[in-house]
Amino acid sequence: MKLYICWGTFKAPRPGGHPCANAYEALKEAGHDPELVRTYGWAPLGPLNVTRRKVKELTDERWVPVLELDDGTIVKDSKEIVRPAADLLLTELAEVVCPEHVLTGGFIAAEHGVGVAKATWLPLTRSQAELDAMRAVKRALDPAGILNPGVILPAR
Repeated sequence: MKLYICWGTFKAPRPGGHPCANAYEALKEAGHDPELVRTYGWAPLGPLNVTRRKVKELTDERWVPVLELDDGTIVKDSKEIVRPAADLLLTELAEVVCPEHVLTGGFIAAEHGVGVAKATWLPLTRSQAELDAMRAVKRALDPAGILNPGVILPAR
């Protein structure tokens, strides 16, 4: 995994932080150790700026950060890099916590509901009959399946 960035992996005084630093920190927090490929500011795409030329080749733009996954997938824009990294971390945490929590008498959702993130673990706290009843109500109220598809009820 390669993360193309400027020199900004440091904390920045700008609102919301520095995009390159945000992407790098999110990947690190999610347990990844990306290879950092640094570039120099807004330099033109000339012979001295190999990294910006590579970014342009990958994305048809010269903006960083850009994440190149091992399978060749390209993710550009720091928000798009941060979101999957955070989702992966939460998923890994939930895979450990949710089943253990249910075994000790807990529930997978409280005031914030099940949504998409915890739909996988709904069968841990609801019987098949309850899930079937929920699906029947959903089908009756939304026969076309266009209202929040995949939310709450796990895919079969």
